[in-house]
Amino acid sequence: MGWNYALLWLVSLPLEIIAASITIGFWEGSRDINPTVWVTIFFVAITVINLFGVKGMCIAKALTIFTTSH
Repeated sequence: MGWNYALLWLVSLPLEIIAASITIGFWEGSRDINPTVWVTIFFVAITVINLFGVKGMCIAKALTIFTTSH
């Protein structure tokens, strides 16, 4: 069970990061930025959140809620 979970994330995480960078590429102001930069930013952000465990995830969730509310 543990190996299946690890292999799932080994495949799906890069896929989702690349999909996010392609989606941002459709934004008007980000067309001049290389998608590799977005992949690096997302990877670093996800790694930092995971280093802090559940507490880091709660803080990240709270920050996204407060920054997206009007």
